[in-house]
Amino acid sequence: MTRKALARTRAGLGVEVITTIALELFNDFGYDGTSMEQISSRLGVTKAALYYHVAGGKEEILRLAIQRVMDPLWLSLQEPGALEGTAFERLTHVLGRQVELILRGMPDIAYFLHPKAHHPLSSEVRARRRSYDGAIQDVLDAAIADGAIRQDVDARLMLRLVVGMIYSMNEWYQSTGRLAVDEIRNAVLALLLTGVTPGPSLLTADEVSAYSPISTESNARATAPPRRIS
Repeated sequence: MTRKALARTRAGLGVEVITTIALELFNDFGYDGTSMEQISSRLGVTKAALYYHVAGGKEEILRLAIQRVMDPLWLSLQEPGALEGTAFERLTHVLGRQVELILRGMPDIAYFLHPKAHHPLSSEVRARRRSYDGAIQDVLDAAIADGAIRQDVDARLMLRLVVGMIYSMNEWYQSTGRLAVDEIRNAVLALLLTGVTPGPSLLTADEVSAYSPISTESNARATAPPRRIS
């Protein structure tokens, strides 16, 4: 490649394109299974052109990828909807935005939703997820204190179940599917918020345990049919 051609390639490349291609390869082959040569080959450029933009190599690309997919999640916690209104309104906003950002960030974000994904910055990713989940926990706790969220289920367990449902969307979501992001977001919120809000038609955790088939003792207590959930 001539110097002029290399200069044109460098000018049109950019870290955004590099990050996008690298994330595709990370998802397919993992971080360790992806080389700078593979990235440059997929981009159709030389390794020299690639290193011109990312002198720090593969780890620099990884850090750029983390910033791209995880910064918006944290910034969503600073939005007016996450800071203003009742605790329940803030919780609704935060969970809805999390669903939107994860779905719109697919497939890039998929690699970082795997808790056992191996790469040099995995501890940093886990720490960022813990901070983000901790911020959601604070809003959830405030909604529980207000009486807007049921109190018969452990708050930390509730958070794990809620975010677990959201994080697992990468296992089945297809951008070409029949439902739009907004439709999926609304469906997820309807299921989650119906389950966590108190109401006379909902079974409490204690009532569920009375009808659980797990133990003989529980079965012995099940002397009446469960209430209908409308």
